[in-house]
Amino acid sequence: MTTRCALLIVAVLAAQTGCAMRGRLFPQQMVFDTSVDKEQLITHLNRNITGTTSQSGIVSWQSNKARLRITGVPAYLPTSIAVEAPRNFRMLVSNPMTGGQEVDIGSNPERFWFWQNQAPEMVTVRHEDVPLALQHIRMPVHIHPDWLMEALGVIPLDPHEYQMGTPHPDSGIVDLVTLRKSPLGQNLEKVVRVDLARGEIREHFIRIPGGDILARARLDDYRPMPNGAHLAHNVKLYFPEAKMAMTLDLHNVTVNPPALAHNKSLWQMPQMAGCHTVDIGAIARMQVGRGANPLPEMRPQSETPPPTAYEFKYEMVPGRIALPDSSAQHASLPNSVDAVSENPFAVKQAVGNGEDEAPAWAKPAAFPREAKTSDAASANPFAEFENGVSSAAALPSAYSVKASRSSWDQLPPGRE
Repeated sequence: MTTRCALLIVAVLAAQTGCAMRGRLFPQQMVFDTSVDKEQLITHLNRNITGTTSQSGIVSWQSNKARLRITGVPAYLPTSIAVEAPRNFRMLVSNPMTGGQEVDIGSNPERFWFWQNQAPEMVTVRHEDVPLALQHIRMPVHIHPDWLMEALGVIPLDPHEYQMGTPHPDSGIVDLVTLRKSPLGQNLEKVVRVDLARGEIREHFIRIPGGDILARARLDDYRPMPNGAHLAHNVKLYFPEAKMAMTLDLHNVTVNPPALAHNKSLWQMPQMAGCHTVDIGAIARMQVGRGANPLPEMRPQSETPPPTAYEFKYEMVPGRIALPDSSAQHASLPNSVDAVSENPFAVKQAVGNGEDEAPAWAKPAAFPREAKTSDAASANPFAEFENGVSSAAALPSAYSVKASRSSWDQLPPGRE
């Protein structure tokens, strides 16, 4: 009897500590050691994206049950996100209290756009106009969407572009480094940090050679997908210059869904009733006096010949907006106030001043001088964020009781 009781206790303890015991008794098999060469390593990393003759890679992925955490916002925000190589990206953020849409960020092969519920403008820029726009319109984040697509795991690495550093003998971490030009013509280092033991990318970051990091994407919680590939389900983005950080937790991820390949309207810039389109690239061209590309007339989107407008599918989960699964879920937004009021998830019509001009944050004079911060805060502006405590001063939020349009103007939403 005593022996049986002892075995039962051991079995219970093993069940409660199984993961830890397995980690000690059966260490994870190392994918690579420090003797790996650059070609072997990049071939392995790219196989997860390009696939092999027997299994597909990751061309696209989608999650309608993601959560977004932003510095300054005290709670996770329901988010839907879809990604497709090379430049198709869509992220919708909804209000956790009302379920209404708050933010729409997207990219397609032609342009990038940003919309948030409190502003009367749909801000957009063509990819080719990004360098010019950044020269004449100040933005806190000078990162091109191409870098984001690489960090989200759908763009393979060019083995001829990267040089491999010396692996760290203890941690088994190695850096793949390449030199790139920023949209402003600045020399930058693009670094891919790899965990050799796991054979996984841990970080993508961009830094000034020998200097400060401008943007960092940290990848964690890799999980095997049905096609055999592995995808990070936790992505942390840091933008030190803008003192901004965000965490994206992915749930119910679908890899290479057919709907993304066939639903072309998903990648179109949405048409919002009563919302003006502001092309900051066109504004920059006007500022430098380029007569070949005059500033187009900025009309309300309701007056512009539209691609099909975007309608959001509501799942039976409070505070969540989902991406559509087929083109049948796209329809024109109603123009009448009564029709909009009948749909609690319709986009609110923002009331502007009727002038076709750039938003306040797009004007150079709109940027206030940076406020002084304490030494502790300036040393690590993300310390509170990383510890799970958000700082209300780090990023003005539409979800804050004290939020106002002017608070958003100080930190423009451009992500180029």
